[in-house]
Amino acid sequence: MRILKESDKEYLRNLFKKKLNRRVSINYYCDENENCKILESLLNDLKETSEKIEVKKTDEKFDYYPAIYFEVENKKLLNFKFFGLPIGYEFSVFIENI
Repeated sequence: MRILKESDKEYLRNLFKKKLNRRVSINYYCDENENCKILESLLNDLKETSEKIEVKKTDEKFDYYPAIYFEVENKKLLNFKFFGLPIGYEFSVFIENI
């Protein structure tokens, strides 16, 4: 399942090429519900936009799911956690934090 249109992916490729200067790992915890399938598809689409983006499913459990946090240069950035799907208005905030 594709979430992002090709034109959106091209926009993100150009954005990340200009602005993303280090590797980022997007870590997420999910079970097998429908929202998690959407999240996994979205994150896989994002991964295709830059070789500096890595996506990892983690066993680390949170009170809410889906749950996402970032690692930059192997350091957890737990000050930015995202619970739920980063879609709609939240998507731009999510992209900015990458």
